[in-house]
Amino acid sequence: MLSVHDAGNIVRIRLSGSAKEAMGAMKVRVENLAKGEMVEGWHRSFCFSNNPFLRRVFVETGAYVRADWKRQSLKVYGPPRAVDHARNVIKNELERLAPLDYTVTLLRRSVGFFVREGIPQLKETLGENNVRFATFSRKITVTGSEEARHALECLIALSLKGDHVLPNTSQGEQTCPICYDDVTSPQQLGCGHVYCAACLRHFLSSALDSDQLPLTCLGDEARCHVPIPIPTIQQFLPPTSFNRLLEAAFDSHVSKHPEEFKCCKTPDCTQLYRPVRPRDPAKTLHCPSCFAAVCNACNEDSHEGLTCAQSRLRKNQAEQDRLNDAWIASQGGRVKKCPRCSVPIEKTYGCNHMTCRCGAHVCWVCLGIFTAETIYPHLHTAH
Repeated sequence: MLSVHDAGNIVRIRLSGSAKEAMGAMKVRVENLAKGEMVEGWHRSFCFSNNPFLRRVFVETGAYVRADWKRQSLKVYGPPRAVDHARNVIKNELERLAPLDYTVTLLRRSVGFFVREGIPQLKETLGENNVRFATFSRKITVTGSEEARHALECLIALSLKGDHVLPNTSQGEQTCPICYDDVTSPQQLGCGHVYCAACLRHFLSSALDSDQLPLTCLGDEARCHVPIPIPTIQQFLPPTSFNRLLEAAFDSHVSKHPEEFKCCKTPDCTQLYRPVRPRDPAKTLHCPSCFAAVCNACNEDSHEGLTCAQSRLRKNQAEQDRLNDAWIASQGGRVKKCPRCSVPIEKTYGCNHMTCRCGAHVCWVCLGIFTAETIYPHLHTAH
């Protein structure tokens, strides 16, 4: 039973019932309804807080749009008409943004200039949300018109001028693995590599956009691979960005280790579990969110009393049909399939009038289907 209690700004939904698994599936369903409707399409600018476009959608349509940066998706909440209106507005915005992204891979000698001066200038000119720089790949992307492209190209040309390239000629100076210049405001990691503080801060803050996870040292031409300590990350990132990075790192780890983590079998349930390890006995796990029971060996519905192989065989209809046909063929003609429902019928004694559980009146000799009134005339005349 589902009960809805409207208390002004708060709406409470209560589910009750005796069937645990059905309740779990209903719980997930209600939760998903409360989560809104998915909208196709994504643009990086949507994930920034206080996005002016998402606010405009709410003002124009009355539908609230939530940007999920982790899944790179949009969800819309509101009445059906408002949701449809919001879908169209978002679609038009995505079409407008598609040709406006301009990406360039910087030369190594330009990275230091952009970290120190170029990126701050671009963000001041184009807006915080319209400039992205992936430190590891050295790719910088600007969103905007031809003016945005021109601004980026001018800064690239400026970065290549001799007076903007910091020479690395002094003996004993350490080179930053990001900007390839002499280190300024040095920050040393546990592996011994030293970074410019500004470069390291940008590398960590841009990790979400560049999908550079897990975060490892870029020293020795990105061959170091020693993980960057969490205290170091916390030192450079504000709490909100740090928490988002932790979530993204967890999701990245799960997606890269599919044999270690499995998703709950209930659609849209977000719970994870670890499958059985080699030589460990299989067991039934119960999802704490949707209450589904799953076998952690075959990752299918729980099948207590059956092995995983037996359970798969039972669910394999083609194999079941093959085994049934083989068994029927081995019975020497005393078992046949009902011509209506295909259930095996066994004749042990009596006449050739067979009545199947599906209600069909069957002639055992020719397997014709008749009514109760026509079966015996057929038997008398045909057989």
